[in-house]
Amino acid sequence: MPHRSLALTAVQAPPEIADAIVLADPPVLREDTPTKPSFLVDDGERVRPVVARRGGGLAAPEAAWSWRGHLHLDSWDPEGNVVQLRQPLAP
Repeated sequence: MPHRSLALTAVQAPPEIADAIVLADPPVLREDTPTKPSFLVDDGERVRPVVARRGGGLAAPEAAWSWRGHLHLDSWDPEGNVVQLRQPLAP
């Protein structure tokens, strides 16, 4: 079996860049980026209030779709970066 790994690094922007960033409320979603991280969660609805408390959000539950044994739902961080949450479907 091949070894698979992923390294994800978050880097803090220097003050001269960070000070120029304007965050909208609600965030303007960045849906036209070439990547969309996908995160496995036990229960998407359970993380909804956690995401909201931190300034992000999840699409409405009816926007979820199933594919390859998972329920998929788009969400976003406070800066508007779109990420996907995947929840395993019951066997």
